[in-house]
Amino acid sequence: TLLLLGRVRENSELLLSGWCCSRTHTVEIMAVLLRERFEEHGYAVAKSRLTSEQVDEARRRLKSLDHGKIPPAQLFCDTKGDLSTLKQIQHLHRHEPWFDELAKTMLEPLAAELLACPVTLQNVQFFNKNPGVSKATPPHQDGFYFNIQPLEAVTMWVALDDSDEHNGCVWYTQGSCSQGLRPHQASGVLGFSQCCTDYGPEDEAKEIPMRASPGDVISHHALMLHRAGANTTGVRVRRCLSHFAPIAWEPAREPAPVGVSKTKKKNTTTAVLKEPP
Repeated sequence: TLLLLGRVRENSELLLSGWCCSRTHTVEIMAVLLRERFEEHGYAVAKSRLTSEQVDEARRRLKSLDHGKIPPAQLFCDTKGDLSTLKQIQHLHRHEPWFDELAKTMLEPLAAELLACPVTLQNVQFFNKNPGVSKATPPHQDGFYFNIQPLEAVTMWVALDDSDEHNGCVWYTQGSCSQGLRPHQASGVLGFSQCCTDYGPEDEAKEIPMRASPGDVISHHALMLHRAGANTTGVRVRRCLSHFAPIAWEPAREPAPVGVSKTKKKNTTTAVLKEPP
């Protein structure tokens, strides 16, 4: 495995795109490469993590979901009260056990690898970028919502449709994970109540679009600054997000501080709380 890892590290795109030498070696090497990318950049992309059959089943389960059994407070629509414009479902795994099983069997092992510790599933959400009526997602860090200590968590989103710059793909600000937790305030956007207040041209200049195909899994650290555009096409874009945190996490005693930076150790990442500047 180590020999194979050395040979493919220089051209890891082949492996992460589905190329394989053997099933066992592929899984082992992919996990190492994804963790390396996650620790260095704050995000990692696993192409075709889900099969086409699993993607189809996810779509089918979502279509057959009985929205009448879901608390209204966990349903968000672009047009209030109009389920044809449904944009978000909170705690999807509680309303459809299939998504709970999917997250725990397909995503949790990878989340544990990325955070280098045992993890627990916190939430599964459904997001839908409706054509024409969807709004842009403001720049934010998931860690501000989580408000946990240590601030180590990962969000993993599964693409159910093709996603690009025109239909609301996610944009990551490169290098933002090393800048700590930044100030946020109320955004006024339904489903995304907070936005980063000091987001500016320098952040925008460092952004990269996270294009995705059905079955791709894109993971990012809780400190990754990210946003998403509106869907300006005529086709909806669906994705499911799963949030994982270390088993040993605790609620932060105070509102999340402004200064939080990451300190790297071999195979681990820990959050270091600092006094606000």
